[in-house]
Amino acid sequence: NAIHVWNLRTGDVVQVLEGHADRVTAVSFSHDDKRLVSGSEDGTVRVWTLHDGKLLETLDAAPDVYTDDDDRITRLRRPTTTQGKGFVGVGPTEERHRVGWCSFTPGREHIVARVGCTVKVWDAVTYRTINTLHGHNDTVHWMALCPTANAIATASE
Repeated sequence: NAIHVWNLRTGDVVQVLEGHADRVTAVSFSHDDKRLVSGSEDGTVRVWTLHDGKLLETLDAAPDVYTDDDDRITRLRRPTTTQGKGFVGVGPTEERHRVGWCSFTPGREHIVARVGCTVKVWDAVTYRTINTLHGHNDTVHWMALCPTANAIATASE
């Protein structure tokens, strides 16, 4: 659950960032090299400062309401939890709040994360949720950020 930031020339560990409650699945540097975002199966995206390893913000990546792939079971988000498992419902399908990829956008305005069948978008300064992009019926597996426009392409199976 830890992130190691390495110096490529010396091979030394510069920072060890800890705080996720589950496996870290994604990391990405900001374009000014001052911050790092990390995504985890705990359903959060965390924003860190690189110079001192301080946790700046924890973003909740879980959707408020979502439907399993078979469209028969809808799970509702609880307002608060103590174990990071903020969903109620029954059924064999695992919860769809795990972050599989996250990054700052090239324009430095947003943080984006792949979360199950959706993509969450936050403001990179205020950390407020801007949007949740819906439209895929399966887990989003691939994403590409347009380097010159405020656009993202997503793909699923």
